[in-house]
Amino acid sequence: MGGVDPVRRAETQKAAGQRSERLFDRTHALYLSAARAVIVHLHPPVFGAPGAMKYAGGGHVDYTGTLWGSGRAIAFDVKGVTRHPKLTVPIERPITHKDHKRSVRDRKRMLDQAALLLNIQRAGGLAAFLCVDMARERCWIMTDVATIARGEDVAFRKGDTDLFPAVAFTSVPELARGGPPIDYLPVWLASCR
Repeated sequence: MGGVDPVRRAETQKAAGQRSERLFDRTHALYLSAARAVIVHLHPPVFGAPGAMKYAGGGHVDYTGTLWGSGRAIAFDVKGVTRHPKLTVPIERPITHKDHKRSVRDRKRMLDQAALLLNIQRAGGLAAFLCVDMARERCWIMTDVATIARGEDVAFRKGDTDLFPAVAFTSVPELARGGPPIDYLPVWLASCR
């Protein structure tokens, strides 16, 4: 059975994740300087001595903050979905499968994230999974966190049709003028009206 080498796939996903984090971190710095929002990047808890730290568990979501002026909470997790049309809840592999522990952990983490995001929505905040496709240079604001919390997959596009609000990455000339790399906030807020 042919396929992509798992180590190579993990390295590619990690590199894409780091690139998208840099894009969001720059966007959030610009949102703060323009008094649009205060959004911070969260990190999973760690333990141990410096240089020998280990993860103590999965982080809740990637970003959380507040919209400037309204005080409305915002929280989201960034998911890499390059070349995929839907956000997929990881499956739990059978106990005999070598990736069993990781599959259980990944599924639990995503379901926990979705449950947290759903509670934030119910409390009146903005909550979503931001699905980033690095190849298409596009980000979907997937707000159907309730379906993910139930363990079901959610399509964010069908063919060339967006099923959720989508944001194209900022063009090079706009970036040169100081635009945020992924200016998702105006699209997200407009979709809430």
